[in-house]
Amino acid sequence: PPAGVVLFFQGEPQSMRFVSTFSLQQAWRGAPHILEYQVIRGEDDQGVRLIVNEVPYTGPLGAGALCVSRAVDPALGMLVTRFRPIEPSPQSFVLADRLASCQFQYLEPPAGAERPVEKWVPLWVQATLPRGIRVEMVPLAASAARMPPITVTVPVRVDRNLEMRYVD
Repeated sequence: PPAGVVLFFQGEPQSMRFVSTFSLQQAWRGAPHILEYQVIRGEDDQGVRLIVNEVPYTGPLGAGALCVSRAVDPALGMLVTRFRPIEPSPQSFVLADRLASCQFQYLEPPAGAERPVEKWVPLWVQATLPRGIRVEMVPLAASAARMPPITVTVPVRVDRNLEMRYVD
């Protein structure tokens, strides 16, 4: 992104946040929303569950309120955006429940090789969007009566530029 423009994308192993025009309630007809995915403890501490919050996107200032700071991460040696924690609420939608594990991975762009090898990483701190997102889910217990959760991999498509400018 150009100087002063911050990519609004949080990509961590158990948390993911970005702006999308797709909504569970409004499908593709909706206005932009900030989608907040979080892996939390399951009911009665039985495994984990995957939830999503949909927050109306009100513009760069509203999105910026979810950012705590921009600072150099000592472990990574690069400038990163720090986000507020994603909080479950009564409005959170449970996407998957009774999971032994759930984690997000992010597909890096090819490194320029003739035959690029897919490289999935558990933390996204680059200044561009990942090429894809993978949600790996493992059920807590197998059940013939329930559809088991599966690993889902989706490409990242950008059809609008919703920039967030950051002023030092």
